Amino acid sequence: MKAYKTVIYSFLIGGVLALVAQALVTVWTNVLTGTPMQFFIGGSTLISMGIIGCILGGFANYQLVEEWGTFGALLPFSGFAMAVGMKMVGPWTKQNATAGKAVWQGLWLVIWFNAVAAALSILFGFICGTMGTEPLVVVEKNTTAMVFPLAFLVGGGLCALFQVVYLVVKGITPKCQPVWILLTTRRAAPSSRRSACRARLPTSPGRASAS
Repeated sequence: MKAYKTVIYSFLIGGVLALVAQALVTVWTNVLTGTPMQFFIGGSTLISMGIIGCILGGFANYQLVEEWGTFGALLPFSGFAMAVGMKMVGPWTKQNATAGKAVWQGLWLVIWFNAVAAALSILFGFICGTMGTEPLVVVEKNTTAMVFPLAFLVGGGLCALFQVVYLVVKGITPKCQPVWILLTTRRAAPSSRRSACRARLPTSPGRASAS
């Protein structure tokens, strides 16, 4: 498949999955708002996306989608959940591994992924904190109906962007794997969100007088 087609497919697939995620956020917000579980709206959305990824991966549909648009399928949380699920199911079904060994392989992927990601997060956070980096753009939360087309455009755009980055890096280093880029994206997004939250925090009276 030609490189430009993978970018287009990444945009479309990532946009559709972003729409699904936004729809799930809306559903869980309506269901959990005003209940003791209101704090778990984000977690419920991630679990739902993970279940979708595992189900599609179990029927070998997600892998087909990944072949068409690599980061359109991998960048959403459903892609990570599918990867972990297949890491467990593969040895169990193809290598006759025990259930415990199969589960451990999946858990090891999660532990390794998060250990490396945490190290990168600490490094990026230290560098940004030392440099006093602030977000270039801060926007308010969108609660209108425009959130759905914006979710498609932003989600698809990010997937297409990282697909381009992957193609460029792979052109320089043919051994490059999508997970290299994926690790960077998983850390860059939370770091940018934390910076944006700090920028929106009101200045306390004590801090204002001190300045």
